[in-house]
Amino acid sequence: MRKNYLLLISIGGLLVSDISVAQFQPGEKIAGAGLNFSSSVQNTFSGLTPVDYKTTGFNLAFDFGIAKKENRLNGFFVDAGYNVSKTSYPTQASSDYKSDGYNAGAGYFSRRYKSIGKSFFLFAEGRMGLNFSDRQYTNNYYSKEKSYGLSAGLFPGVAYRTGKRLLLELKFADFVSIGYTQTEAVLSYNDTKEKRKNFSFGSSLGLGYLNNFGIGAKWIIPAKGKSK
Repeated sequence: MRKNYLLLISIGGLLVSDISVAQFQPGEKIAGAGLNFSSSVQNTFSGLTPVDYKTTGFNLAFDFGIAKKENRLNGFFVDAGYNVSKTSYPTQASSDYKSDGYNAGAGYFSRRYKSIGKSFFLFAEGRMGLNFSDRQYTNNYYSKEKSYGLSAGLFPGVAYRTGKRLLLELKFADFVSIGYTQTEAVLSYNDTKEKRKNFSFGSSLGLGYLNNFGIGAKWIIPAKGKSK
């Protein structure tokens, strides 16, 4: 049994002069902040031994973008987060282990909107960035790990404009993603360092796709010289 909860709350700023004509006016800016919280619980078996997995984490992100066209935003983002993971063996408590650590990243994004009716828009967002993470382990084969990586992804979503200054958004999980990670781990029994490299390509599409989504709201700041 598995439950996933994802909450994404973003606050930004934009002001559009004529919302019936265009999504944005060139030169308008977005300054946003987002909070992402996730938690998962999984119960399974390793052979005949029951195993419980629990993970909890949060991520705080900030972004700044500029409307280059009426339907496109380009900008930069930074984010940081913390995560705790625990693996438990109900019948073998001495084998339990856990890890905790933080992550940070920065990169570039581009988002394009497409009107699908009065006040409703589809959007696609492309992101790419650099990331870093540092994890500590308890009662595990490794004592700590440090990772450096590069990732990129495409995320779809739906937006709704209510009033002149508020844009509500529903953002789904990655449609497609690609990444490269280099990790340096320290073995717990002799402090020997181990290096690993990993390349990934995938998608969150599947039966549980709609369990992973974000809810956002953006507020609008006008370009210089634009009237409110």
